[in-house]
This record gives sequence, structure tokens and C-alpha cells, in this order.
Amino acid sequence: MVEKVMLFRFLNLIIAASVFYSSAAYGIESRELIGQWQYSGTNEKVMIRFQENNDFSGWINDGKRIWRFSGKWNLDERVITYTYDKSEYTNAIGSVEDKDVIIKISPNALLLRDVDTGKLYPCVKHY
Repeated sequence: MVEKVMLFRFLNLIIAASVFYSSAAYGIESRELIGQWQYSGTNEKVMIRFQENNDFSGWINDGKRIWRFSGKWNLDERVITYTYDKSEYTNAIGSVEDKDVIIKISPNALLLRDVDTGKLYPCVKHY
């Protein structure tokens, strides 16, 4: 009987650990992105707002010009796909779709990696 209890506890521990690991590795929920995020780099500033209805909008300032953009976003595990429907500078985007990988997220910080360039974007949330 003791062996069965120990086995049951061990299996529960494994199940709990696997659920925790999978949610930590993949379980980012769309609601965690909702809000306005800002990246401030050496040569550019980026502001993007994710809305609950999967609309996004934002701007990029490279020190020479500011361009605005908007569209729809989708989250698939850790990958954000942006589908642009409006942009003041289409050449700046390069295509109508773009992707970032979420490296890390917390209530006030977001670390993104651009899929095409590999560039990291540490962002902070604005309330």
C-alpha cells in the first residue's frame, strides 16, 4: 500500500511539473500582450498597442521620420504575427506580414526577437 501511495504522489508530481513546464515554455496568453509597449533603442523608438480584438497600431521614430502603422495581430504559442493593413511607409516594413518571437514576458516587460533579423527588442509596458 505504501508503494502505491508513493507511486501516486510521484505521478502527480510528474504531471504537475509537465503542466508547469509546458505553460512556462509555451503558455503565453494573448491577454498578457494587451496594452501599450515601448522600445527605446540607440537609433529608434517604437510604440505598439495590442488590443483585445486583435487590432494593433503603433509608430516608429528613427530620428529622421516617424511612421505609423496598424493591422491585425495573432499569437501562436510564442510567435506574434502582424498583418499590416495600413502603413505610412510600406518600404519600412518590407512586407504585409511580420513576425516576432516572445523570448520573455512579465506584466511590465516584454522581450521580442524579430524572426527575420534576429534583433532583440526589450520593451516596457505603458499604462
